[in-house]
Amino acid sequence: MLATSPKLKNNHDHELYFRQAKDDIKLVGVAVAPSGKEGDRYATVATCGGPMITVWVLDTSRKEKEMIEKVNQWTDGNKEEDYYTCCWTALGMLGDRRRYLAFGGKLGVLRVLSMGAGDGLSVRFVAHGGPINHMVCGRRNPELLFTCSEDLSVRMWRLPKADQVAQFDGISGHTAAVLAVDVHTSGEWVVSGGMDRQIKVWSVPLDLSSTKKDQHIRKPCFSSHVVHWDYVDCVKFYGDVIISKSCNTKGGNNSIVMWKVGGPLDKVLDSLKDRRRPDPGRFTVLMKFDVENLDLWFMKFSVSVVGRQLVCGNCVGRIYVWDIPTGTYCHLQHKSIAKLPIRMSVVRPNGDVIGVGDAKELVYWKYKIKE
Repeated sequence: MLATSPKLKNNHDHELYFRQAKDDIKLVGVAVAPSGKEGDRYATVATCGGPMITVWVLDTSRKEKEMIEKVNQWTDGNKEEDYYTCCWTALGMLGDRRRYLAFGGKLGVLRVLSMGAGDGLSVRFVAHGGPINHMVCGRRNPELLFTCSEDLSVRMWRLPKADQVAQFDGISGHTAAVLAVDVHTSGEWVVSGGMDRQIKVWSVPLDLSSTKKDQHIRKPCFSSHVVHWDYVDCVKFYGDVIISKSCNTKGGNNSIVMWKVGGPLDKVLDSLKDRRRPDPGRFTVLMKFDVENLDLWFMKFSVSVVGRQLVCGNCVGRIYVWDIPTGTYCHLQHKSIAKLPIRMSVVRPNGDVIGVGDAKELVYWKYKIKE
C-alpha cells in the first residue's frame, strides 16, 4: 500500500557562508571522520576519485582563504584504479581512539590506513571479485566494515586488520551489481540496493567468535523490486524505516523515497528469519523527496548522524537539504560552482554540508533552516 507524501515546503533563508577547494580530479566519494575534541569548528574529511585519496582539514576558526586545507594525498601505483568510496571509523577507548580510513573501487582492492599517531597499519588486498561500489562502518560496532560489489555480494570485515567475518549473497541475493549498503543503528540489520532494482534487508550474525569465522548468509529477510524502477544506487536506514533512491534513467520520477516494511522492523524481520524465501516485499511509502535534474546514476545522498537532515546533490551543481521532522527544504547553490553533477554530499552533526562532484572541487556550506 502506498501512502501520499506530505507536501514539503521550500525555505530559501538558509545561507550563512560558502567555501570551496579545488582538487586535481573528479570526485565521487566523501566521508567525514568521527568528531574529536575540537567540536563543530574542526573536521577531517576524506575524498576519493580516480586513483587518488585526499585528506582535508576544515577549520572554521581560520581565515576564509585558509579554512579548507589539503593535508595528505595518496595516488595508487596502478593507473587503472578508480576509487569509488571511502569510510572513516574510530576504534579504542575514549582518550586513546585511533582513526582508520578505508577505501576501495574499480579493482576490488580494499585498503585500510591508520591515520595520525598510531600503529601505522596499512592493509591492502583484493576483497571482492569486482569493483567495490560502496562501504560503511557500523555506529554501534565501529570495528565492523560493510562493503558491496559488482560480484553480487555484501561482505562484513572486522577492522583494523580487515578479517572477513560474513558474506551476504546466494540464490535469493542480488542478481546484478550491488551499489549501496547501510547498517542499522542496532547493528542487527544490513540493507543493500543494486542494479537489479532490488532492495534487500539481511540479518547480521551477532556471534563473531573465533569458532565461527566467515559466515555465509544466503537468504535476506526482506526483498523488494518495486520500490523503484531502475538502479537503486543509494539506500540508508533512518531509524527503523528506510530511505532509498534510484537513478531513474528511464524517465521515472526523480524521488528519494522514505518507506517502511509492513510493520515494526524488528518484529517483521525477526518473524521472517526462518522462512525459506525472503518476504515478498510489502512496504508502505511514508514520504517522497523530489529532486530536479537527478537523471544520472551513482549520485549518493546522506542522512545526518543525529537523524534530522537529508542532503542530496543533483546534476547541475545544486544541493538539496531537507529538515525531515519539519518537512522544510532548501537549495544550496552558488554562482562559482560549475553546473556539473555533485556525486555525493554529507551533512555534519552540526548541520553543515560538504559536497563533491565532477567539478573537481570540495564545497562546504554553513547554513541554517528556519524552524
